[in-house]
Amino acid sequence: MRINRDQSGFSYIDVMIAIVIMMVGILAMVNAGSQRAVAMPSGMAGDIATQLTTQGRATHGGLGVRASDADGAPVVAAVDDGSAADRAGLRVGDTIVAIDGTRTADTATLVYELRRRPAGTRSVIEVERHAKQLRVPVTLDDADDATGAPTLTLSAGGST
Repeated sequence: MRINRDQSGFSYIDVMIAIVIMMVGILAMVNAGSQRAVAMPSGMAGDIATQLTTQGRATHGGLGVRASDADGAPVVAAVDDGSAADRAGLRVGDTIVAIDGTRTADTATLVYELRRRPAGTRSVIEVERHAKQLRVPVTLDDADDATGAPTLTLSAGGST
């Protein structure tokens, strides 16, 4: 996609980023059945805008686990059959300490770190299992495919 500028030098990519922020927020609220506002870190909006402009589609990495916070890190409560986590060998009870060296202090941080990586990204999940530290390589799934959520795409007619 070409970035168009008007005669004043205004970049339409700025408008694109604003639209992405709004669309992702709206989709998140609709998918969650929520009537609350959704906040998104600006870095994530930039990542999504970059994917849209370079690929025409934004994907988000998914691991395929359910987790809850305990002792300063997410603890795996369930592993989805056939998911990236299942293929990598993550287990119920594993404490997810970091992803690609970034500490995951809570489930929200884990979700943020996963969502900012495109599907297909090869990552290393650091887990604690039975007092042993493990480094588990994983190729992330497409979170939208796993959840059934609509994928954000960009076409000549706009974004959907």
